[in-house]
Amino acid sequence: MIKNSKFQEKRIYQNVEIKIVQLDRLKLNSMLKALTAEQIIKASQLISLYSFIVRQTIGIKSYYSPISI
Repeated sequence: MIKNSKFQEKRIYQNVEIKIVQLDRLKLNSMLKALTAEQIIKASQLISLYSFIVRQTIGIKSYYSPISI
């Protein structure tokens, strides 16, 4: 068996990750169509809170409230 170089292995992993993200987007789009407005608002609040926590953890100061809705 021929061993792949590091570059080839990295490229293979990136292609697999891209395909997974594309599949996740398709799944997400179909799920979003089934959500109610209240569920969408709650989800966006959670995403805002999560991104706020991540920014604080890595040291990026945010001037925005974690819950903007």
